[in-house]
Amino acid sequence: MEFSTTRSIGENLAGFPHRLALLFVVISLFIMATAGVVYLSLRDNIRDNIESDLTSVAELKTNQIVSWLNGRYSDARIHSSGALAEMIARWSAEGQRPGKLKDSIVKRLNDISRTYDYNNIVVFDQAGHTLIGTGEASSEEHHLPLILKAMSSRKPQLVTFHLQPSPTGIRSSLGIIQPLMVDGKPQGAFLYEIDPDKHLYPMIQSWPNKKRSAETLLFQIEGDHVVFLNKLRHSSKPPMTMRISLDPRVCSGKIMQGGLRGLLGSCLDYRGVPQLAYATEIRGTPWMMIAKIDESEAFSTIRQLAMTAGITLMLGLVFVGGLLELWRRQFLGRQREMRLAIDLQQERANKLLLESEQRWQFALEGAGDGVWDWDIRSGKVYFSPRWKSMAGYEIEDIGDTLTEWEKCVHPDDLPECKAELDRHLRGEVAVYQREFRMRCKDGQYKWMLERGKVTERDDTCQPVRMIGTMTDISDLKGIQEELAGHRDRLQDMVAERTTELLKAKNAAEQASEAKSVFLTNMTHEFRTPLHAIISFSRLGVEKTRGMGEAAGRLLQFFTRIEQSGDRLMKLLNDLLHLSSLEGGKIVYSMHTYGLRPLVESALQELRLLAESRNIRLDTSGLQTDLNVECDAQRIRQVLANLLLNAIRYSADGGTISVASHPINLDTGGASRPGVAITVRDEGVGIPEAELEKVFDKFEQSSATRTGAGGTGLGLPICREIIEHHGGRIFATRPPEGGACLNIEIPLVQSLETVS
Repeated sequence: MEFSTTRSIGENLAGFPHRLALLFVVISLFIMATAGVVYLSLRDNIRDNIESDLTSVAELKTNQIVSWLNGRYSDARIHSSGALAEMIARWSAEGQRPGKLKDSIVKRLNDISRTYDYNNIVVFDQAGHTLIGTGEASSEEHHLPLILKAMSSRKPQLVTFHLQPSPTGIRSSLGIIQPLMVDGKPQGAFLYEIDPDKHLYPMIQSWPNKKRSAETLLFQIEGDHVVFLNKLRHSSKPPMTMRISLDPRVCSGKIMQGGLRGLLGSCLDYRGVPQLAYATEIRGTPWMMIAKIDESEAFSTIRQLAMTAGITLMLGLVFVGGLLELWRRQFLGRQREMRLAIDLQQERANKLLLESEQRWQFALEGAGDGVWDWDIRSGKVYFSPRWKSMAGYEIEDIGDTLTEWEKCVHPDDLPECKAELDRHLRGEVAVYQREFRMRCKDGQYKWMLERGKVTERDDTCQPVRMIGTMTDISDLKGIQEELAGHRDRLQDMVAERTTELLKAKNAAEQASEAKSVFLTNMTHEFRTPLHAIISFSRLGVEKTRGMGEAAGRLLQFFTRIEQSGDRLMKLLNDLLHLSSLEGGKIVYSMHTYGLRPLVESALQELRLLAESRNIRLDTSGLQTDLNVECDAQRIRQVLANLLLNAIRYSADGGTISVASHPINLDTGGASRPGVAITVRDEGVGIPEAELEKVFDKFEQSSATRTGAGGTGLGLPICREIIEHHGGRIFATRPPEGGACLNIEIPLVQSLETVS
C-alpha cells in the first residue's frame, strides 16, 4: 500500500514537468490567442477613434472655409453696390478722366483693401477691360469668362486658386468677382484678390491636437491629375506646384471610386506612405479636402504594447498576467487622456462657436434687425426677442413654429414669400430675400425685409438648417413713396417749363429774324438818299474851291456835310456787314496763306496814313515761316481795323508794333497748333474794367471816346470773323501803357502758301 502510494506520487512528480510544459504551452497559446484577439479589438477601437477625429476635423475645416467664403461673398456684395458703384458708373460715363471723382474712387477702393486686407481690388467694364484698381492690373483674359458669367447671372463668382507674379516672385492667389450693379443692371464687375497665406492657409493647416504626421490637404482635380492648393507639411514645394496623377491607391485618387465624401480606409498619400483619411468636398467650390494621419503614428501605441506583450511572454508566464494588466491599464489610461483631450478641445470649440453666434446675434439685433433660426427637420423656429418686438409682440405671443410666421404675413404677400423660400431651399437662388407686409399686434401692417440662407445640408443635399434676419423698412418705403410723388411733380414742372422755354425760344427767333430783315431793308433804304447827299456835297466842294475867298464859308459847310455822310455811310456798311455775319450769310473762302504777307498787305493800305502822322510801324516780331488757313479778305479786314484803331488813338511820332509767335490753341478740350498775332500801340490804352466791353456793339473805351471817329462796330465785326475761324480775339493792358489787341487762330503746318 505504501509502495503503490509512493510510486503514484513519484509518477505524478515525474510527469509534472511534462504536464507543466504542456500547461505552459497551452497557457502560452491561450495567452497568444487572447493577446491576438485583444490586439485586433484594440486596433479596431483605435481606428474608430482616429477616424472619428478625422471626420470631426474635416467637417470643422469645411464649415470654417464655407463660412469664410460666405463672409467674403457678403463683403464683396456690400462693397460693390451703393454709392461706390454709382461713382464708378458716373466716372466711366464721363470719359474716365482724371480728377476729383477718380481720386475719390481710388481712395474708397484703397480704404476697403486696407480694412478687409485684400491684395488688390480691380474694377472691369462690361467688356472685361480694366477700368481702375488699387494695385497692379490683373489678367483680363484669365478673368473674362467669370466676369461675363457674373454679369449675366448677377451673382458673385469664385476665382479659384491660381498662380500670379508678385514683387517677391510667384505666389498663389484667389478672388471673388462681384457684378457692379447700378439701378439693377450690371455695368461691370469688381475683382477682390485675396492672399490665402494670410487668411485661408492658417485656417486649413491648424490642427486641434498635436500629431507629428496629421495634415489637412486642400486640392482640386484637373483632368487626370490632382493639384494640391495649400502648403504641404511634408513637402517644401509652394502651393499649387505639387501635382500627382489620379492613382486609385492614393487617397486623392481613391475619391473618384468611392465618391467625394467619407472615410477612405487605408490609402497612400503624396509621399507613398499608408494613411488613415477622411475626404469631403467644399460646398460651392471646385475644391476637396482630406484630413489624414500616418497609419504608423495612429497605431504606434498599440504596436509598442504588442511588442512589450511578446517580450513579457518570453520572460515567463509568471509575468504575463501582471504585464497584461499593466498594459491594459496603460492603454485605458492613455485612451482616457486622449478622450479627455478631445472632449476638452471639442468643448472649447463649442464654446468659441457659441460665443461667435452670440456676438453675431448681438450685432444684428443691436443694429435693429430681428433673427430667426429654422430647424427644417423638426419644423421648430427660433424667433429672437427683437424679431417679435419689431411688430409689437411680447415673447410669449409668438410660438416656435413656421405657422406663427405665416399668420403674421399679409395674405396677399404670403404666396410670393413661400415661392421664393421654396426656390432657395431647392438651391435655385443663393439667398432668400423678400419684402412683405407684417401684421403687428395692434392690427396694423409694417413693411419688412426678410433675408435668409441655408447653412447646413445633409448627405443628400437636403436643407437641414436655415438662418435669417428681418429688417423694418417701413420708413424706407414711406421715403420711396414720397420720392416717387416728388419725381412725378418734378416731371410735370419740367415739361411745363420746357413748353414755356420752347415758346420763348420761338418768339426770340422770330424777333431776331424780324430784326435782321428790318435792319437789312432799312440799311439799303438809307444808302440810296445817303449816296445822293455825299455826291452833291462832293460836287459842292469841287465847285466852291475855285470861287475864291468869298466861297470859303460855303466850302467849309460842304466839307462837313461830306465828312458826316462818309461817317454815316460807314456806320450803315458796318451794320449791314455785322447783320450778315450774325445771320451766317457771308461765305468764307478758306485757303492756306503765309501770315507775314497778309500782315504786310494790311500795313500797305495804312502806311501813308501812319507816315502822315510820323508813326513808325514795327514788324520785326513777325515770324516768316507761319501759315494759316483763312479767308484772306476777312483776315486783312480784321488786321486793317486793328491797325487803323492803333493809328487813330496813338500820338504823333509814336510806334505801333506787330508781332507773331506759335502757341497751343485750346479748341473744345483738345489742343492744336496755333499762332498769336499782337498789335500794340503807345496810346492812352483801355481801362482794365473795359477790356471785354469794347467788343460789344456800339461800345467804345471811355479813354478813346473823343467823338472824332469810330462807330463801335469795328471790334464786334472782328470778333465774329475770328471766332468763325476757330480762334479768339481779346484786349490786354501792358504795364508800360498803351493798348494791345491779341488774335489767336489755328496754324497750318504746311509749306505751300497762296500769296
